[in-house]
Amino acid sequence: MFLYDFTIVEARVDLVAERLRAGAPSILRAAVMQAGGSDPSPPEVGSLRPRADGWALPVHWDQSGWPAPFARLDGELEIAPVGGDRTHLSVSA
Repeated sequence: MFLYDFTIVEARVDLVAERLRAGAPSILRAAVMQAGGSDPSPPEVGSLRPRADGWALPVHWDQSGWPAPFARLDGELEIAPVGGDRTHLSVSA
């Protein structure tokens, strides 16, 4: 199954990238719990790497806390500028 979603973050792309690089596991776990999922295991997050005009952050997550079919996610977060001080943050898994 393929999952894609995105949001616009009201912050500069470099700040969003740095925040995710430093704290993606705890940010992702908090998002699952806020959405009503069970207590998830922490995801494995790879190194932030450049992509086009932004960055990509690989994520592998067993027992993500989401109900099936999202019990396991393999994918990446993509961080790209939208213009001004806004960032396009997407997940492809």
